[in-house]
Amino acid sequence: MDTENNVNQPQQSTDVSKLARWTLRKIIRFIIPIIIVAVAIFFFKHQMDTRPKAKWSQPPKQAKLVKVEPVQRINATITIYAMGTVVPAKEIELNPEITGVINAIDPVVVPGGIIQKGQTLFKIDSRDYETVVKQCQGDVAQAMLNLKLESGNQTVAQKEYKMLEEVIDEQDKELILRRPHLKQAQVNLEGSQALLKQAKLNVARCTVKAPFNAIIKEKYHDIGARVSPSNSLISMVGMDEYWVEVMVPEVQLQWIKIPTENGQTGSTVKILNPSSWEKHEFRTGEVIRLLGQLEERGRMAQLLVSAKDPLCLQGDSSGPKLLIGSYVRVEIEGTQLSDVFRIRRGYLRDGNSVWIMNADNKLEIRQVEIIFRGKDEIYTSKGLQESEGLITTDISAPVEGMDLRVEEMDLRVEEMDLRVEEMTNPLQEPSKDEMGDGNG
Repeated sequence: MDTENNVNQPQQSTDVSKLARWTLRKIIRFIIPIIIVAVAIFFFKHQMDTRPKAKWSQPPKQAKLVKVEPVQRINATITIYAMGTVVPAKEIELNPEITGVINAIDPVVVPGGIIQKGQTLFKIDSRDYETVVKQCQGDVAQAMLNLKLESGNQTVAQKEYKMLEEVIDEQDKELILRRPHLKQAQVNLEGSQALLKQAKLNVARCTVKAPFNAIIKEKYHDIGARVSPSNSLISMVGMDEYWVEVMVPEVQLQWIKIPTENGQTGSTVKILNPSSWEKHEFRTGEVIRLLGQLEERGRMAQLLVSAKDPLCLQGDSSGPKLLIGSYVRVEIEGTQLSDVFRIRRGYLRDGNSVWIMNADNKLEIRQVEIIFRGKDEIYTSKGLQESEGLITTDISAPVEGMDLRVEEMDLRVEEMDLRVEEMTNPLQEPSKDEMGDGNG
């Protein structure tokens, strides 16, 4: 028994030793990673707790960089911009005053032909009318003869009346003195003379002349055509003057000088045609009338502007020519405004507001009273003071009272820094631009 116990004891100790080693391996496998993780967590926490910390401080306020322009009171003549259409001042269809056959036409009578006042354009066959003139001349001669004969009869009648004065009633006096006969002879002579005058007038009307300086628009008849007063020979347009029908907003009429009587002078107008003329070319006109009704589509007021010598035939022939139907731009010289501020339209903010930089370099949003709105500028007399700084820079989020700084001052500071740098580096080699090219 003892022998068996002695044999089992080493085996049991061996099993215990294996169990201990297995347990130790399990401990090492699970416990050591846990220790490593714990140490890492502790080290990370230590690092986070002992890291340097930046102190928080409020950033300094940065003033907004802007550009400003001083505002000044001025006396300004406003300009009103508008568009207009060129139309003829005179346009007629020339009709003959008598009936007849055309037997001669001036070669200038073609579309586009230029004719002068009093120039003969058409001749109508006048033979029939000349025959009538001769007949009327005979009638006048006969009437004059009858009047002379009746005058002689008047002398005889006077003598007979004196012989019968005591026995003739007063009622028969007119017949005895042949006064009705004399009156009839005088009337016949006057009638014959009137017919002769009409016949001569018809002969003169066989020659059709231009009533004014004009350019021919269209020709309707040629030689051999029989015409009457109901037939048009040509259509013609006066070339001494054209009109420009200009449309402007009704509210702007108060700034335009419009004549109300003959002889008065209206506002001066500059006429431009950018689509056809050079940029420096223009014609000068004058406002002559205001039409009595508004234009139907846009409800605009309508002005008539007179342009003299539109085709440049009387003055400088090299000037730009106005053509009927042209769509032109006009600049009307308005009245003068006194003691006003002129501000570009781009500097107007949110309706009628402007941005002002006050003496404390802070932003002021100020309302102004607009007198006139032009194409590129507005004029105001209230809301600003002389030499105040008008802000011309766009500010994304303007706030009343925000700090501002002027861009020009920053540029001066930069220039001063550059000069100081040049003074501190006197040995710096000059650039090629500073040296020049040697040609003086």
